[in-house]
Amino acid sequence: MVSSLVDTQERIVMETRAQVRAPNRRHLIWAIPLAVIGFISVAAVSVASILPSTLVATKRDCEARDAAGACTKQGDAEKVQFAIVPADAQPVER
Repeated sequence: MVSSLVDTQERIVMETRAQVRAPNRRHLIWAIPLAVIGFISVAAVSVASILPSTLVATKRDCEARDAAGACTKQGDAEKVQFAIVPADAQPVER
């Protein structure tokens, strides 16, 4: 048993319990829509994390360059896949 060097008075330790009451219904006006927005945000991030990159990304290869190395003619747009394993990646051509 642990004893304190200072005597604790009983009136300091004991406090009366406040009555428990239900939340006010006016808080539901903002609480429910805010919770729905939070769940929709989490769901949107979860869905976006599994979508393939080919849905949103395209690239255009350069078909012709001038003497300075700037692209003068771009090719057709094609779908891009970003999830290439580094061991399978092709070297970049200039």
